[in-house]
Amino acid sequence: MLDLTMRNHHPWVMLVLGGRGTGKSQTIGSILSTWPKELGSTLAIDPRAADPPHRENIGFWADRWRRSPPDQLEPDTALVACDEATLILTGRRDEKPLFRELFLRGRHMGPRGADGRARGISVLMGTQRPIDMPRTAFTQADRVVIHCLKGRTDLERLCELEGMDGTPAGAAALRMIPSLPAGFCVVWDARQGIFLPEVPGWRR
Repeated sequence: MLDLTMRNHHPWVMLVLGGRGTGKSQTIGSILSTWPKELGSTLAIDPRAADPPHRENIGFWADRWRRSPPDQLEPDTALVACDEATLILTGRRDEKPLFRELFLRGRHMGPRGADGRARGISVLMGTQRPIDMPRTAFTQADRVVIHCLKGRTDLERLCELEGMDGTPAGAAALRMIPSLPAGFCVVWDARQGIFLPEVPGWRR
């Protein structure tokens, strides 16, 4: 059973991929709602959220939420989640440089404690189009949660993940992803490999 919050591996970098209506935002919301509070607080950046956020908005499940990145993080921040990270990562380079750096370097960033060491921050990035994400985000990822994707270029980007191209598990995953029902996902984990969902009626 995979731990959604990856409690034992904090700080981490996770990508959650999927088109509209596939369950991407629900997955991000589940991680935010079950985040271990002893690790610190959560911040959601949700450019399209209502004010106040509705349950379908990831900001509903976070300790704090913003439509755009703040100039700096609160000192107790342990998890930053963004439902449409490409809106930040593909913007002007001089806009919110802290968040560009955070999303591209992830766990290596973080507020410094009394001992002068950076605690590190877990980073959760969602996008509908993996091809629009910088390759750095994929090379830094500890886990990629993949809901239904149909675009050829998006599927080709997934092949850059170790084990997704040229292995039986990867081949099965790539066959499943374009037809995954809403709420189902394939999980790629840098430590544990590829996990395929049990989809009713699906023959691997």
